[in-house]
Amino acid sequence: MGGNKENKYVLILALIQFCHILDFVMMMPLGPLLMREFSISATEFSVLISSYSLSAAPAALLSGLFIDLFDRKKYVSIAMIFFVITTLLCSVMPSFTGLLLMRICAGACGGVLTATILAMLTDLVSIERRGRATSTIFAAFSLASIIGIPLGLIIADRYSYKWTFVFISLIASVTFILVQLYIPRLTSHLKGEKTNPLLSYKKVLFTSRYWPAFFLPTTASFSAYLIIPFISTYLGLNLGCSENDLSKVFFFAGFFTVVSMKVVGKLCDIYGSKIIYYIVASISFIPVYIYTNLLTNNLVIIILVSAFFQMFVAGRFIPCMTIATKIPTQGDRGAFMSIMHALRSLFSGLAALIAGSIITTSEVTGQLEGFHYTGYLSIFFTLVSFFIMKKTSDSLV
Repeated sequence: MGGNKENKYVLILALIQFCHILDFVMMMPLGPLLMREFSISATEFSVLISSYSLSAAPAALLSGLFIDLFDRKKYVSIAMIFFVITTLLCSVMPSFTGLLLMRICAGACGGVLTATILAMLTDLVSIERRGRATSTIFAAFSLASIIGIPLGLIIADRYSYKWTFVFISLIASVTFILVQLYIPRLTSHLKGEKTNPLLSYKKVLFTSRYWPAFFLPTTASFSAYLIIPFISTYLGLNLGCSENDLSKVFFFAGFFTVVSMKVVGKLCDIYGSKIIYYIVASISFIPVYIYTNLLTNNLVIIILVSAFFQMFVAGRFIPCMTIATKIPTQGDRGAFMSIMHALRSLFSGLAALIAGSIITTSEVTGQLEGFHYTGYLSIFFTLVSFFIMKKTSDSLV
């Protein structure tokens, strides 16, 4: 299979990933708008955020049981159709309950898409190019921050938050068309010897050497998502940032994060993932503390602190994923990745729920109270991750 064809396939898979990542992260900067629109508290907003991840986790695992029974092109196409429909329905839900239901459905579709993309990657890209292809696909999170979120916020500011969901649905619809035009049928796995996914899951789960590797990126995600879902709401309600201000904050933070992640990746190759994780995670304590205790409404300072926060909090995931993915054997890699991503989604959702139970909305000022406690809790769990990193690196020996 030619390199040009593979590049085309990778870009389409990355676009699928971009769509559902954008659908997830777009909810966070919409916090102030949604809390006003539905008259909901910080706790109820955290339920909206967490519902996506909490439904994505079991959906990704269940998808692993069925994905090898069908043509993967058809499988991803059906998932995308439901994703477009559920995301579009988010724009017309008149109540908090209705929107919550649609977020659960959209999250389940997102979980299926993630699991399917990883499986399709092995079919479409040769093994010697797979590492670079994987990094391209997972760059979707940064692209969502740089391009998607600012554009979505501009749409929400000028028209309505509802149009942001229409915007995401349109991008997903175009991606669906590209899948139909350029992705070939993927049926080679139907001809080989069938393996029971349940047995694969069981084998991986009962391999104790894998447990630290499961919880290393999971703990990093948990500590990050204690803070991330409420950043926009805090900046909007407490510091007076408009939707236009938030779009600038996310653009610059995302831009510098992309640059820093490349630097962190190179440093991991030179000095090793373990030591780089300890350094980056330790430095992240500074922006975590500053961000969750920020009082100034100076936009330049907010942008600088946001960039500092995103660079080091997101930078922790590079050494985490680099070392965790070295742990499983080749035969266990598929089940291992499915379980690890499901755990990350699950604990990201739980983190948002816990943060929502800590943070309250002042009845007098309407501002968030207790946001700084999420910072202290995040630092604590990052310290816990140091122990997990040691256990994970030890299992490589």
